[in-house]
Parts: sequence; C-alpha cells; structure tokens
Amino acid sequence: WKTILEESEKFGHGGTDYLELKLFVQAVRERTQTPIDVYDSATMSSVVGLSGESIAKGSMPVECPDFTRGKWKTRKPAFAVT
Repeated sequence: WKTILEESEKFGHGGTDYLELKLFVQAVRERTQTPIDVYDSATMSSVVGLSGESIAKGSMPVECPDFTRGKWKTRKPAFAVT
C-alpha cells in the first residue's frame, strides 16, 4: 500500500477510498478474498439508515441486523485482509 500512497492521496478520505477500490479490483482479478466482504459491506452500509431510524425515534438505540445469520461467531474475519 505504501507504493500507491502518493497517488491515492489525491482521492477521498485521505486516499483510503482509492486504496480499497484498488485492492478490490486486484482481488477480483486474482480471485482472492476482497478487502471487505459482502457481510462487512452490508453492515457498514446499514449504518446510515439505522442512524436515521434512531434519530426519528428520539435518538433511541436500534438493532443492527445480523447479515451473517449468526455465522459471525465462527467465520474467519475478512475485513481489510490483504
């Protein structure tokens, strides 16, 4: 990742958007694990909607769906694996 640091800094979030996209494309091409899997992606994407729901309920906590259907307890972590 250090070799693309200078190039990535031109993009959003301090270059992390570029880095994640580059690593994703590389993983697809090489048929390896993506840096963020579908379960972590769904969880991270749900935060906006859940935040809106919480705000609408007077900032009450709302439950985050378990997109893994319980497999998070035994599945190998994949977030940011390179």
